[in-house]
Amino acid sequence: MIVEQKLNKVIIGEDDIVIDEPKLDLLLNSDKIKNDGITWLCYNCKPRLIKDWGKVDVSNLLVRIEGIHEKPNNLFFGSTGLYYIPNWKVAEKILQNIYTKTGNYLISNMIDIILNKVQNVKKYYYYPPIGYERIGLASTIYKKKINNENSTIRV
Repeated sequence: MIVEQKLNKVIIGEDDIVIDEPKLDLLLNSDKIKNDGITWLCYNCKPRLIKDWGKVDVSNLLVRIEGIHEKPNNLFFGSTGLYYIPNWKVAEKILQNIYTKTGNYLISNMIDIILNKVQNVKKYYYYPPIGYERIGLASTIYKKKINNENSTIRV
């Protein structure tokens, strides 16, 4: 839809994310936002390799200064609650990359996993995240309630 309708300045978010809308508006209307790649705005940060989850401290791998930073290749951004695609050309690159890897657009993986693997598209993240996962809602993936406070923001 983004590519077909040539949409620009697209925010994609999960329905259980609470967004700091004034902060998001300020960011989107500033000259800080990147126009050449995807920007994660609300995320869960982990080491890239699953075997390192819970063993490697990611806090020293992120730039913890407010603003937009390039996403390090050694980090995985999961639970992608909110991200920004600046224009339809970036979305088209993402789709072309997915098509090249899978042979079709029918994707069996979750999009936050796929976006980490996309090549030829610059990747950024905003620190601190601009939202958090709402507490107490039933997860559509895990079929249970999420009870830990600000569960998406584990950076």
